[in-house]
Amino acid sequence: MYKSIINSLNEVITKKISSFELLLNISFVLIIGLIIFIFYWHSINWKVAKLNRCKINLNSEGSIYNLYASYDQTKLYKVRYDNSTKHNVSIDCACPSGNIPNTFDIPAYNTETQKTEFIKKYCVCDKYYDTTIENKIHYNGDNFLVDYYRDVYTADLDKMKTKFATKSSPAFPSA
Repeated sequence: MYKSIINSLNEVITKKISSFELLLNISFVLIIGLIIFIFYWHSINWKVAKLNRCKINLNSEGSIYNLYASYDQTKLYKVRYDNSTKHNVSIDCACPSGNIPNTFDIPAYNTETQKTEFIKKYCVCDKYYDTTIENKIHYNGDNFLVDYYRDVYTADLDKMKTKFATKSSPAFPSA
């Protein structure tokens, strides 16, 4: 039995193969390899696109973009831009609820006037958050909003208004 298998393999190996058959076999192996590579690349690309935080989802419920302000890992407030409605900015308190009143001066970009307005938001939180200390408030959310708000927050409201007046508008993605 083993002798017959070895003899048949020997016949296949010693058989003369034409250049056309060789080219056909090599192209078949390359096409199969290319198909495997495409499926492998597509699965990796799909996972990255699904989990990528930096990619802005352009068709997210009518272009809704969020920004969270945090103070020492505690969320203070949430700024929500809804580009599908006329009044496009809403600000909600996100701090842990409690009995201590806090006042936040929050810059919000108005797309109708093309200017940054400051909204005074009153929240009742678990403790007093001293937002007069510079570099204590950190922003998280959609990257273009984080870039717009970054390095502008100061304790002096007039200085902050001046900084926002010189900045260009946030680059809202177009659908």
